[in-house]
This record gives sequence, C-alpha cells and structure tokens, in this order.
Amino acid sequence: MINLALPRQAVKYNQPDGKLTIEAVFRLADATASMVRTRLSSMALQKVKEDESSFADDFDNSMLFVYTYPDFVAALCEFTVDGVDPEGQPFHYDAEKNIEVDFALYRQLPEVFLIEAEGAIYTLNPGWKKLGVDDPKVTSAVELSTTELSKA
Repeated sequence: MINLALPRQAVKYNQPDGKLTIEAVFRLADATASMVRTRLSSMALQKVKEDESSFADDFDNSMLFVYTYPDFVAALCEFTVDGVDPEGQPFHYDAEKNIEVDFALYRQLPEVFLIEAEGAIYTLNPGWKKLGVDDPKVTSAVELSTTELSKA
C-alpha cells in the first residue's frame, strides 16, 4: 500500500498566564476526511431541521455546529489540550484517545486559536471555505434569526 505524505499544518495556542496550552495539527483532506465533513454537516443540518425552535433560540451555537465544527473535526489529525481548571486542578485532553473533539469542548476554544485553526484548515482545503456575506445559507439564517428576534 502506498502511504501518501499529504500536507499538514500545526497550530498552537499558549494562554499568557500559562494555564492553557492547545496544540492541533490539521491536514489536507483525503476522501475519508471529506466524508467525515459531509456526514457531520448533514447530521447537523438534519438536527436543525428537526428542531427549528432550538436553532432559533441558540442561533450562534447552531451556526457553529452546522458550518465550522464539521470542518474543524474533519481536518484535524492531532489535538491536545493541557491546562488548569478553575479549581486549580490540571487536566489533559488528547483527541487521538477520544477520537473526535466534541462540540462542547469546541465551543470553549479561544477565538484566537480558532482563527488560526480556520486559517490552517482553509489554506490546506480551500474548497471547503464557504459562507460569504452573500451566501444564500448565511442570508436565510440571518433572516430566520432576525424574524425570531422581532417576535420576542
């Protein structure tokens, strides 16, 4: 079997106080990674369609769940988090042992890290980049959010 050496890109975040370090390596997608992305996106869209009221109530997290989380998970090949929790207890998370980064953890990752991660993901996989301001998915999602907010 031929083992292709597909490009990878590392991203690292160190919190200034030393209480959090995040390291991730992202890859150029192969066929399996593309299918993981498609599966996660499809499942997320289905979940939103099944419970539109929850989508409207938690619009921001729903957008993350449908649009950015699948790309992050599908391109990810290594992920570790080392830190100290609010009670001062050390913790370690290794995605290789946990298979995938769950959405609850993904939502808590620092924005500065996610910006760097998305840069790596879309540099390696430019065809995955989506959601410009004029994208119909964004327009309809914003319209749904605006409609729900005006009802409140």
